[in-house]
Amino acid sequence: MDEQKRRAGRPAGSGAQLPPIERNRKTRQKRAVDGSTRLDFFLDPPQAGQLAELMEQWDMATRKEVVQHALDIVHQTVAKNRKAPA
Repeated sequence: MDEQKRRAGRPAGSGAQLPPIERNRKTRQKRAVDGSTRLDFFLDPPQAGQLAELMEQWDMATRKEVVQHALDIVHQTVAKNRKAPA
């Protein structure tokens, strides 16, 4: 491969790349082994709108970031409420 054609960050002689489908499968398997949970579902229109609003308010680029941040907030709130005296 010509030096000019190689993308930045790829070393010379890095070997053959896996096809995209196989690469995605390997990534999913590794993430599953690492304890990650895969979510694959549709949101109803009202919740999809809320997600879009949160993306804009929190200045986040991906839905994944927004969902993870929202889960963090919910978890902190629930934990705080458990500790609060009744």
